Amino acid sequence: MGASIELDKDNEIVFDDTGQCKIVLEADDIIQAIRVELCQNKEQWYLNTNFGVPWLNERNTGILQGKVENRRIINEISKVVKKYEIDRIKKIEFTDNNNLKIEIVLKGQDREVIIE
Repeated sequence: MGASIELDKDNEIVFDDTGQCKIVLEADDIIQAIRVELCQNKEQWYLNTNFGVPWLNERNTGILQGKVENRRIINEISKVVKKYEIDRIKKIEFTDNNNLKIEIVLKGQDREVIIE
């Protein structure tokens, strides 16, 4: 990764006071890329149908369809996170307010990815 346009938690472009879009670099770029991919339903983006997590699909085989198992959800999330240049995943958990919290080590530093 290198640099990308900064996106807020709703995946909208962030602009500075002068109207220029902000940029995220290096580690923040990786964190943002993980967050964006985890928010995408697999097979939905026609330019890359392998991008995202198989949350829901027309075949009713998505991880949120039928019997919902936390282990299966965490396995799918791990697959996405491991595609990026991280040192390791420390923890994946659901918070009390139903957010997803992922603790990773990235370039030797502890980082968090929060999905609301």
